Amino acid sequence: MDKPENCISVAKAKAMEASWEATRGEVLQKALGYPDTHHTIYSIKQIRDYLDYVEHKSLERHILEPKISIFLGIYDKTKYRPPLTTFFLAPTKPVYIDGVFKDLPNYEIDPYNLGEVPWPPDKYGTE
Repeated sequence: MDKPENCISVAKAKAMEASWEATRGEVLQKALGYPDTHHTIYSIKQIRDYLDYVEHKSLERHILEPKISIFLGIYDKTKYRPPLTTFFLAPTKPVYIDGVFKDLPNYEIDPYNLGEVPWPPDKYGTE
């Protein structure tokens, strides 16, 4: 199988994550008083199952090429963790607005969340 065209190198990923840490992670930690997480772990099966679900539900609604948006959110504070950042996957649908198609959230299909959030937060550059 060929590598998808939008893959980046490990070095590029490490540099991007280090840039996030230096420009946002430190600021967030100072403002919040704790390190915020900035990644979530899902199994390939979880993601594949969700994508299959979105594809199936989209086809039922005559959406032939559904897409997925990735949004940031915040978990509620618990007894064991502060209110950490998370992300969720949300299906889109093409909507014709002002003469062009735009990919907008498809509120007819539920978003996906609740991956494994490592605590304390890991860094991509951690070996």
